[in-house]
This record gives sequence, C-alpha cells and structure tokens, in this order.
Amino acid sequence: MTTVDTKGRVTLPKELRERLGLEPGTEVEISDEDGRIVIERERDPDDVIAELERRIERSYEFDAPVDEPGSIATAHRDAIDRGARDE
Repeated sequence: MTTVDTKGRVTLPKELRERLGLEPGTEVEISDEDGRIVIERERDPDDVIAELERRIERSYEFDAPVDEPGSIATAHRDAIDRGARDE
C-alpha cells in the first residue's frame, strides 16, 4: 500500500517501476479517469508525429471524387436521413 505524503507525492513500488521501465527523470502525465488516477509515460514527440503522419496517409486511402461520397460518408448520411425521418 502506498500513501500520499504531505506534499502530495506517492512512491511507486520498485517492482512496478522496474517492470514498466520507469527510471528517475522519466516524465509522466497524471490524469483523472472516472475517479481513478492514471499515470502515463509522456509520449515521445517523434512518436506523436509519426502517428499523425500515418493517420494522414490513411485519410488519402479514400479515393472517391469530392462530389461522390465514399461508402463511410454515404452510410453516415443515410443514417442521419433515417433518424430525421423517424422524428
């Protein structure tokens, strides 16, 4: 069991730090998700850029002309139309 000290600090158990490769100086982000404290290793900026580039490349996989919506856009439009008619 870990406790919070008077300055709001907690000590992560050694076994957990070793298993996750958390060394002194490792930057982490701390957030609240549904009442739970979540600690995540800060993402490497190069990894973030690479992920964005992959997403951009995937967005070009849809070669439908601008005036012809792709199947995903068509399905979305049809679902909206059905919802509007049902109201």
